[in-house]
Amino acid sequence: MATIVYLDAEDEITSAAARIRQSADPRVALVIPFGSRVATSRINFKLLSREAATKGRRLDIVAPDASARALAASAGLPVFASVAEYEDALDAPPPDAADDDGSGNVGAAAAGAAAAAGITAAAAKGARSTGAPSSPGGPGDAGDPGTVTRPGRPDGTGTASPPQPREAAGREETGREAAAAREEELDAIIHRGREVPVAPPRRRRPGARVVVALLVLLAGVAAAAVAAVVFLPAADITITPHVERVGPIGLRVTADPGATAVDEAARIIPAQSVPVPVTVDNEFPATGKRVETTPATGGVRWRNCDPSASYTIPKGTTVRTAGGIEFAIDESVFLPVAVISGGGNNVSLRCQASEVAVTAVKPGPDGNVDAGEIKIVPARYNRTLITVTNSSPTSGGSREEFTRISQKDVDAALATLQTDLEAQFEIDLEGPLDLPAGVTAFPETGQLGEASPTVDPATLVNQEVDTFTLGLAATGTVLAVDSSPIEVIAADALDEAVTPGYQLVDGSTRIAVGEGSVEGDQVVFRVAGVAKQLRPLDAVALKAQVMGLSESDARAALAPYGDVQVELWPGMVTSIPTIDQRVTLVVLDPVDTEPDTPPVPATAQPTVAPEPAGDGAVPSEPVPSG
Repeated sequence: MATIVYLDAEDEITSAAARIRQSADPRVALVIPFGSRVATSRINFKLLSREAATKGRRLDIVAPDASARALAASAGLPVFASVAEYEDALDAPPPDAADDDGSGNVGAAAAGAAAAAGITAAAAKGARSTGAPSSPGGPGDAGDPGTVTRPGRPDGTGTASPPQPREAAGREETGREAAAAREEELDAIIHRGREVPVAPPRRRRPGARVVVALLVLLAGVAAAAVAAVVFLPAADITITPHVERVGPIGLRVTADPGATAVDEAARIIPAQSVPVPVTVDNEFPATGKRVETTPATGGVRWRNCDPSASYTIPKGTTVRTAGGIEFAIDESVFLPVAVISGGGNNVSLRCQASEVAVTAVKPGPDGNVDAGEIKIVPARYNRTLITVTNSSPTSGGSREEFTRISQKDVDAALATLQTDLEAQFEIDLEGPLDLPAGVTAFPETGQLGEASPTVDPATLVNQEVDTFTLGLAATGTVLAVDSSPIEVIAADALDEAVTPGYQLVDGSTRIAVGEGSVEGDQVVFRVAGVAKQLRPLDAVALKAQVMGLSESDARAALAPYGDVQVELWPGMVTSIPTIDQRVTLVVLDPVDTEPDTPPVPATAQPTVAPEPAGDGAVPSEPVPSG
């Protein structure tokens, strides 16, 4: 089963990763359109590949854009030019189905060929060790059993693997029996070559004497050939490759808020600016005074009978009596939506009410009104659904001295709130922020934006209250970094550091990313990496290189490739034979003597970033090797 996911050009890598995680099928194909943001970097494809592997999915890429396919392929992903091509690949039979003979034995012909090659090699070895000659199926046949190549890497990949007939006891026994049979046959040939029977003289047909002479000559030639195979010098050579260290390397990767994508060459990754909202408020005393007539005060009860909407009645909204005496509400009022209950013919409506204080707009005793006099709401409200009334008389309308909020009170409150706001912002930066998994914030980069009062200070001035509440709100920012692309950059740097002619040992890469440090408006990460490399060896080419050399010269020529063992036969021989069939060179499994020491990032933080090295080189920064 496979899931085909169609991405939009504007989709980010996070969206693509989420689509992979949401898939329930083991195989997922991402269809990448022209101009896709995902196709702007090879690291994006590597990250998606790692995300798919983590979730146990196989990821395929379908892209009509050749450049997008090239990037995906360079990241090791299967690519297809169209959805039709991808679906055809899903419907195609397994690639080894053609080798099935119909009985369930896949690759029987190949197994048979390998078994035959193993018997030939066993016969040749037996002939050399016992002094018996090889049969015509021995060295010199196609495949050259005198050259054996074993796996060149710890994971079994790298160099070509020889046939493995000895893995099956039956095949090994067959090889031994064949070798013994060939030895008996060769002994018989030698014996016949030494004692050619001569028939007593008798009448022969014309030409019979010529036939006898030819038979004698052929027997002599066969005996000479067998003797050459048995007594010619031979050499057995083994090479044990070494696993070598790559690195340690040191990198400096910069997280830049101005970057929109990973720049692997410049070692720059994006840093995102995360908003951090912060709010503070407090209650402050009013110190201003005024002497004048006092407006009447009281309270009103607002009712909302509208089942379709709730209302917020702003502070200062005026209601009035039928005689035109206006009152302003002292605080904003929230009226929840009316509740309908019941059903059918038994439907009831429960209005929502809230009480709030009011102050007469015009000071003086005229503001002292009886209960139920305040009942007219502003014209902007539906007066059928929104009503107001005062359940108690208003009072206090007189000429008196009242405390009020002065401009000085407001200014002092704002100064205090600004200090509180900055302190609260520092606290919020150190606390948990709502960030995606894998993203880290750096509090040192925090910047507090311009603060705004929660209430317009101008509305507070001259209010006749003993205390007032005021707050400040601002939105700060802090840099946060998803450091996952750093390991991909370091892994690619280790790939570039591999010695020409070598290849990385699978699973040997070790990368350590240090804690980021803030430099200006950027975050710098120190990264260390180490890996292991192995040189793939071609046994055929190495054998050709040493044939005819003295033993010491052969050892010297093969020494750069690993530990060398040379055995010459007979003991008087001092050089490698020049006959290909008399030389056996075997590449053994590599020996890993390098300690598996984790790298340690450098702690020193330079003030200037080094320029990226050219020609694929890695900057040589001092990194402790542990």
